[in-house]
Parts: sequence; structure tokens; C-alpha cells
Amino acid sequence: MRAARVHETRTAGWLALVRPATSAAPDATAFDDLLARRPELLDRRLLERHYSAELLSEPRAAAAVVPPDRAPLPSVAPSLVLAS
Repeated sequence: MRAARVHETRTAGWLALVRPATSAAPDATAFDDLLARRPELLDRRLLERHYSAELLSEPRAAAAVVPPDRAPLPSVAPSLVLAS
């Protein structure tokens, strides 16, 4: 059985969207809590605000992280991400 391949751009894109949401809801102690506070993360088309379907379907986007072609992904200062 072959291991499933990770779509690098989708994975990095979702992490880039979740990271600022966690910073905006620091009291969320579980992912369900985060989703309750940041329901936009439940939007299946959230990533499409940043990436076109055409770009995400390209093999290069699956193999490596490519920049968005629609809108920049949010960024969070490293100190916010690493804060405990």
C-alpha cells in the first residue's frame, strides 16, 4: 500500500490560515474551541480566496509550496506563533 502524498501548497496554505486564527483566539484550548471562535475556518472555499483551482491542480503545487495567485495569505509575526 502506498502512502498518501501530501499536497504541499494546500497544507502550507491551511496552516497559514489557521496560524493567525489561533493568535486571535489564544484562549481556545482545543480545535473545536478555535472553530467556535473562528467559524470562517469551516468555509471549504477559504483557501480559494488565495489560490485558484487551476493553480492548486498543478503538479508543481502538489509537490512544493507555491505562492498564492489570487490574494496574499495572512502572516503572523513569529513571536505570536511561538508564544506560550
